[in-house]
Amino acid sequence: MIVLASASVQEMYDLTLLAFDLSDQYRNPAMILGDAPARTDEAIRIEEGWAGQRAPKTWALTGAQGRNPLRIKSLYLKDGELSNTTGSSSEV
Repeated sequence: MIVLASASVQEMYDLTLLAFDLSDQYRNPAMILGDAPARTDEAIRIEEGWAGQRAPKTWALTGAQGRNPLRIKSLYLKDGELSNTTGSSSEV
């Protein structure tokens, strides 16, 4: 688990952004310890346009993007055949 601890309110904000990036990069949860910043009246600097530097996720599934889909069919039924077999059980 990723654990980050801050010493100020500004650092708490900065570490929150970093926690999202590290959690995404290492695919692990992140915990931010907030014991020190007891003064909540401290001003913080918020950077404009932060979107995070997301690395490409080569491990993520993309479905059939960029290729023909592979379909595995294990049950071959004709139209209406399934509805005929779910009728009453008196035909046993």
